[in-house]
Amino acid sequence: MNILITQAGKALQEKASCVPQSLFDATGLNKKELDEINERIMHLLHQLDGSAEK
Repeated sequence: MNILITQAGKALQEKASCVPQSLFDATGLNKKELDEINERIMHLLHQLDGSAEK
């Protein structure tokens, strides 16, 4: 099955392409700091997921 993006979808995709960088810039963090936070959040989610299975 092929899924094709419409012209409107392409326009929206292009318009939204700056969102990740804008969010990163808004944090005021550098990449290392953001990576560390992300790692801690993933660890926390893993712990919470594990505790829910008990």
